[in-house]
Amino acid sequence: MVDSPSDVEHLEEPGSKTRVLFGSCNLAESEQPLWRHIVGRRPDLWIWGGDNIYGDFLEGVKPFPVPHVESLPGPPERLRRLYNAQLQNRDYYAFLNTSVPMLATWDDHDFGLNDGDGHAYPYRDESQAAFLDFIGEPVGSPRRRQSGVYTAKLIDFGATFGESGRKVLVVLLDLRYHKDPYDTPGGDFLGPAQWEWLNQTLAESSADVHLIVSSLQLLQGRTMGMENWVRFPSARRRLLDMLAHHNVSAPIVLSGDVHFAELGMGHCAGGRLLEVTSSGMTHSIGTRTCRGSSPLTDWALHLAFEFAMRVMPWRYQLADPSDGARQYYPGLNFGELEFDWPSRSLRVRIFGEGGARRLSQDFQLGELGVGGAGAAGVEDFGPLGGEPSAFRVGLGVAICASVPLLMSLSCAAVSWKIALVAWRAARKRAEEEEDEEEEEEGEEVG
Repeated sequence: MVDSPSDVEHLEEPGSKTRVLFGSCNLAESEQPLWRHIVGRRPDLWIWGGDNIYGDFLEGVKPFPVPHVESLPGPPERLRRLYNAQLQNRDYYAFLNTSVPMLATWDDHDFGLNDGDGHAYPYRDESQAAFLDFIGEPVGSPRRRQSGVYTAKLIDFGATFGESGRKVLVVLLDLRYHKDPYDTPGGDFLGPAQWEWLNQTLAESSADVHLIVSSLQLLQGRTMGMENWVRFPSARRRLLDMLAHHNVSAPIVLSGDVHFAELGMGHCAGGRLLEVTSSGMTHSIGTRTCRGSSPLTDWALHLAFEFAMRVMPWRYQLADPSDGARQYYPGLNFGELEFDWPSRSLRVRIFGEGGARRLSQDFQLGELGVGGAGAAGVEDFGPLGGEPSAFRVGLGVAICASVPLLMSLSCAAVSWKIALVAWRAARKRAEEEEDEEEEEEGEEVG
C-alpha cells in the first residue's frame, strides 16, 4: 500500500521538501524537553528508533571486566504502565495531536531486557503486544500475527502534489525477538523468517529512497561491550550483500542505542552507504548516562567519551567538510532528514535542547546507493578514507588505555601526598608535644 501524507505547510513551495524526524532512548517518567522542538520542525513523518521506554529494572553500572549495565527483565505489566506514562506525557500528547504519521521499532529496553534476546527474555510475546498497542497498530495488522515487530511502509510524498520520484520505503527491522546470545558462533539478529521477508521486500521495491531503521549501529564497530552489527559479522555481511544484490537506491541507515548522535558513511559495492545515528532524547553521554547514575559517574564517563572521540580513528565517522570537525554530538538530540525533491538533495541535521542545530551535512541522493552494474561487490566495503594504519589504531588504543593508568597513578600520587602531609603534621604535633612535656618537667625540677 502506498500512503499519501497529510498536507504539511512549508515556507518553500508546497511539497518541494519532506522532513522525516526520528529519535531513540527515551525515559517515559523523565522530563522530555525535545517534543516541542520536534513539533516546531513540522515533520512529515516521525520514526521511533527503539528504547522508546525503559522497561527493564536497572541493577547498576558495573565497571569490570568492562563498564556495563546490569538489569533484570521487565514484566509485561511494567511495560504497559510505562507506555501509559509516555502517552500521558504532556508534550508527547501534544505531539500526537498534530496527527503527524508515526512509525516505530523497538530495542532492548522496550523489549524488556538490557542487551536482551528472545532466548533470555521470557515475555517477548506479551512485550510485542504491549508495544503494538502503544503505537496504535491496527488489530488486523500482520504485525499482530507474526513473531517480531518488523515491517515496511512505502510512502509516496509526491502523490498529493502529482509529482513522481518521491517514494520512500521505510524498513523497520527487529533486532531483538529473534536475536541470538552474543556468544553464539555465527550468531544472528533477524532470524530466518525476517531475512526472507527483508529479501522479498527489497526485491519488490521501486522506491526512490530506502530508510533502513536499525536500532543498533551498522557501520561503526565500537567494542568495550557496546552493541552493534559488528558483534555478528556474518549477519552484517549478509545485510550488506542483500542491499548490493538488489541495487537499493539511496539507502540510509537510521540507528540509535549509543546515547549520542553521529553521522557516518562507508563505501560499499561501488556506492556509498549513509548512516545517521540519533540517540538520547532524555539522557545521553553528555548529560546523564543512565537511570540513577551519579553526577560524578556522568562526569567521568563524559570525559572518557570525549577523550576517546578525539584520540581514536573512528573509521566511518564523517567530518564536517567546512572545518573538519568530527560529526558527533553527545547531548540530548533528535535527527532530521530533509529531502529537497527538485534538487534531489538531502540535508541531515541533528538538533539538541532548545531546538539548536548541532550537526548538519548535505548530500546528493544520486551519490547514495550500493550495487548495480559494474559494482565490485561488498568485498570493497570499508571507510571512505581507507583503513587507518595499524600504527594509528595502536596509538589510539594505547593512549586510551593509558588514561585509566594515569588516573590511577594520579590518584595514588595525590593519596601519597595527602598521607605525607598528614604524617608530617602528625610528626610536628608529636614533636611539639614532646617539647611541651620537657618544658613542664624542667619547671617541676626548678
